[in-house]
Amino acid sequence: MFLTVTCVSLLWLVGQGVAQNATCDRAETACSCTMSDGSGTINLQYVETGKPTYKDQVAAVQKDDYLYSWNPCTPFTEGPAGDQDSCTDAAACQISKDQSNFFGLGTHDSAQFAADTDPDSGGLVVSVVYQAASSGRYKDYIATQTTDDYLYSWNPCAPFSEVGSGDPDESCTNVAACQVAKDGSISYGLGTQDSASFTVTDDPDMGQTLTLVYQMPEGGRVSGVILECTQGATTFSAIGEVTVGAYSFQLSSPCACPGAGPGCAGGGLSGGSVFLIILVVLAAVYVIAGAIFMKFVKGAQGSEVIPNIAFWKSLPGYVKDGVFFILSPCRRSKGYESV
Repeated sequence: MFLTVTCVSLLWLVGQGVAQNATCDRAETACSCTMSDGSGTINLQYVETGKPTYKDQVAAVQKDDYLYSWNPCTPFTEGPAGDQDSCTDAAACQISKDQSNFFGLGTHDSAQFAADTDPDSGGLVVSVVYQAASSGRYKDYIATQTTDDYLYSWNPCAPFSEVGSGDPDESCTNVAACQVAKDGSISYGLGTQDSASFTVTDDPDMGQTLTLVYQMPEGGRVSGVILECTQGATTFSAIGEVTVGAYSFQLSSPCACPGAGPGCAGGGLSGGSVFLIILVVLAAVYVIAGAIFMKFVKGAQGSEVIPNIAFWKSLPGYVKDGVFFILSPCRRSKGYESV
């Protein structure tokens, strides 16, 4: 996945009178480059003011259901920590508008600069391109049913590579699923993206199931991902080796249901969020309905329209008394009385 950030604010500063075939070569930092024609250095450090500096921007051209953030020089983190696919120490981030999904769009150490001529103005456009680390979306899972000394990874759409990628016949090089020894000494590819096929079977426990099947070239290992249509949060598990050379996984998700759209992996609101929403709604109803009743039925004026105003005025005093009551044993002296 690549992200191109066009330095529009710098275009006219460096875009006048530059050579047609000029390049901008990365300097010492990931946010600066030097023009090959000697016109100077572009340093994005001068526009960085926060972490991230440009936060939650809406796509201006290709409209979608995501927000985008970018920090020119310093890595930043958004979303849940520990999620290998989230925006952890990223240069740029893609966030679903409901805050259910976070995707890193590249790291600062991968920054590369490119220069081109704007077809409309003829000025110079300098772009910085980031690349996200190549890894499985579901990374390093332990087998749940057939326990062994391996960890398992899977990426639904894009190939990835892991340790031991020097041997393309066996290792995890541009694969869809991967088996890695827990000590990191060796890895085995469990299928490639171009071999993907879907099969429908009747399972005695789950009923009709859809399975995504991968195979390594030349009759190597095979793997299958059972796609279970569920409601709620998306979960993934590695079942393990079910027969010799055949491995099974399971994805339970609303995204596995027909007609699922963007944001389907979010899993909805948590129980705590639902509770807080209900609490806020009830508080609002209490205040608004109570104020209407006090004003139009009781004829109250000013602050007296607040329902149970006497209680709310006394509440700070009650809280203070409670705190003093709890702390008072700690304030007593512990010396002996004289006899």
